[in-house]
Amino acid sequence: MQSKDFKQWIIWNAGGGAAVLAVLFILILSVGGDMSSRAGKIRMQRQDLEVRLQSFNSLISLRAGADRAGRLLPQLQNSLPSKDQLISFSKYLETQAKQNNLTFLFSFDSETPSTDSVPGINGFSMTLNGAYADYVRFLKSVEGGKYFINFGSMDISEKGNRFEILIKGKVFSR
Repeated sequence: MQSKDFKQWIIWNAGGGAAVLAVLFILILSVGGDMSSRAGKIRMQRQDLEVRLQSFNSLISLRAGADRAGRLLPQLQNSLPSKDQLISFSKYLETQAKQNNLTFLFSFDSETPSTDSVPGINGFSMTLNGAYADYVRFLKSVEGGKYFINFGSMDISEKGNRFEILIKGKVFSR
């Protein structure tokens, strides 16, 4: 009978141990899954925090740049020619065109007066006739000039070995 009690005792202890191990295994799996989801949430929060920190640093940089730009705005506006100086703008372009062997026609189209924070804008149209290489030299010479010019559109048409170029643009003033 002792052997039967011993077998029962071993089965009871082994079964109890297996049940305890099964409960521990299930507990570890559930806690491990919960820890994985929490670790994922922490990673996402950390990434979100890094993005916010980068945004915050960018905002600080932009504000510093805006302050710097605000201090430089009067200097930039003073570098623009005055509205009265635009009278010689067409003469300047005509001189550049003649120096580059181009025929020249010019007219002002529109005017937007300047404000404290926005420069004045005068629209213009000009027509140039000549060789393409002369036209390119003309553009390079005007680019380095004293006027701030924005060429909005250029319409180039070929007429034999010469070109007719219609340019619409803007010149800026204070």
